[in-house]
Amino acid sequence: MARHARNRPKPSAGKKAGQGPARTQASGWKKAVGIAVGVAIAAVIATLAVLFWAYDVSIVKYDMHLTVSTVLAFKVDADALWFGGVPPAGSSMRTITLRNANNQDRLASLYFFGDLAKWVSTGADPLRMVLGPGESRVVTLTASVPEDAPFGPVDGWLLIVFRKS
Repeated sequence: MARHARNRPKPSAGKKAGQGPARTQASGWKKAVGIAVGVAIAAVIATLAVLFWAYDVSIVKYDMHLTVSTVLAFKVDADALWFGGVPPAGSSMRTITLRNANNQDRLASLYFFGDLAKWVSTGADPLRMVLGPGESRVVTLTASVPEDAPFGPVDGWLLIVFRKS
């Protein structure tokens, strides 16, 4: 038996046992998939760049914070939309000013995200509005806390997207 084991060819230098044509084909397949994924990602980035350029899009993000609490509190820092401490079934309002600094009409669209998004509304103000050159508009945001809301912090964010109208 030992004799047959000695006569078996040894793997060539640089290859591990078990590597052969099938293993090479598998690594070639992985390389092709990697290249395809890279090309797809590059295509998506290029498409987004063209769309942002063509539609002249700019995006502003504001974090939103509220604390469900029996202690009324507020914070006026401009780094985020702070609705403060609000009791269950209570509400808090904040205003933002949208301004078109361009020399052509711009469409401003407001999008809310996160846990706080379902509690925030713009009331009578639309979520989309066209602003003329140099025009400003004040929008009131109201956070209405449900009666059965658990105590503690609730966060979200507001995206304001400006683009050519």
